[in-house]
Amino acid sequence: AAKMMGRWPDGSSLVKHPFGPDNDPDNAFGYAGDPAGARCPLGAHVRRANPRDSLGFDGKTMSRHRLIRRGIPYGSYLPPGEQDDEPRGIIFLAFNSGFDQFEFVQQIWINFGDDFEQGNDTDPIAGSRRKGRMVIPGDEATGRRPFICFDIPSFVTTRGGDYFFVPSLTGLGLLASGRVQVS
Repeated sequence: AAKMMGRWPDGSSLVKHPFGPDNDPDNAFGYAGDPAGARCPLGAHVRRANPRDSLGFDGKTMSRHRLIRRGIPYGSYLPPGEQDDEPRGIIFLAFNSGFDQFEFVQQIWINFGDDFEQGNDTDPIAGSRRKGRMVIPGDEATGRRPFICFDIPSFVTTRGGDYFFVPSLTGLGLLASGRVQVS
């Protein structure tokens, strides 16, 4: 699960803590030091959704598609192994400066893996597919062999979506100043 997500359940990055969780949700890390995906697989969700410095040009390629994102859980916690019918899930919010940013991340990085040397394999968590696969690269340094995950089920069911306009701080200041008429 951590290899598919790119983080341990406690939020620790696989790049910083490849052998186990460390209760370290720090976001100050990059992927340039792990070009083959030995620590965090190239196809892992967080690596695809936010490739940081892994696509070269000192992270400038990624900066053109930067999103401020947050998942907001709803419903009560369901302990492992238990089942019930209560609705639960995640409301995903992303702030970006243009429509094209989110759509690019979703269409190119999540649903088409070529930028991450994944061919047509989609993101294992949020990819649009019925059944998928993911390659977890081997690691020559530790002797770990590659592993291919087949028939990965779809984990995300989209219930809806909307785009909302949020003015910039400069725009809000201008509106608050009274120098602009709003009709």
